[in-house]
Amino acid sequence: MRLDKFLTECGLGSRKEVKSLLTSGKVKVNGEIVKNPQSNIKENEDKVEYNNRVLEYSKFRYYIMNKKAGYITAVEDPREKTVMELLPEWVIKKELAPVGRLDKDTEGLLLLTNDGQLNHKLLAPKSHVEKTYYAELEKDISSEDIEKLENGVDIGGYITMPAKAEIVDEKKIHLTIKEGKFHQVKKMLEAVKKETGHIACWSGAGTILMIVAFAVCHKLFPDAVPFDYKVVLGGVIGAAVSVGNFTGDLFYHQRYTASDHQQSKWPYLFHGA
Repeated sequence: MRLDKFLTECGLGSRKEVKSLLTSGKVKVNGEIVKNPQSNIKENEDKVEYNNRVLEYSKFRYYIMNKKAGYITAVEDPREKTVMELLPEWVIKKELAPVGRLDKDTEGLLLLTNDGQLNHKLLAPKSHVEKTYYAELEKDISSEDIEKLENGVDIGGYITMPAKAEIVDEKKIHLTIKEGKFHQVKKMLEAVKKETGHIACWSGAGTILMIVAFAVCHKLFPDAVPFDYKVVLGGVIGAAVSVGNFTGDLFYHQRYTASDHQQSKWPYLFHGA
């Protein structure tokens, strides 16, 4: 392989940029400075160094990152900070891309590679690759909520595939999904609370309709249908008990952060070829 091609494949720059590096005398092959870009090397045998750092040639590269919150999962963006900025200088970024995505405010495990075939295989819906998220909630989550998540919920015109959900404690869960819809984990948790909210709304509306129905029937059949303060009070108390169970879900804004189940305090867990 030509030396300039080798250096380009290692991510040191374009052919033109690599030629400048060679001219500067910063590249060594087997301990000797080489300036000729057309020099042939054995990429898997010869020792090639740039600035005294050994370059290892590999067609495909794989990196695992513990993504921080505040960065979007993209190769580049004109307005936002991207996960590529979290990579150290020694990482060869040429043709590197994230596999899937984590939201800007989400932390967790993220794979980056230049292996397009692997990237496609992992993201293909038919592959059913499981992804486990850890979510912290501001409200307790019930066994009924877990059952809904496991059966699939409507996240806005789309019913999710059955998920695996496990309560860690009252306000923490593990959620395992096989899809990757936009903001899916957040939307699934929101959907559970929205369903609960609808129950609360209809409980209140149903009580009002019941009282109106009693009033109309009493006017038509005063002897057969009683209507006094007891009817109204009973309806109000019944509604209060029902709605009280869900009021928090209606007016309490739910905040949570989701992150991949496997995390580390170190930003880079593993890299390999």
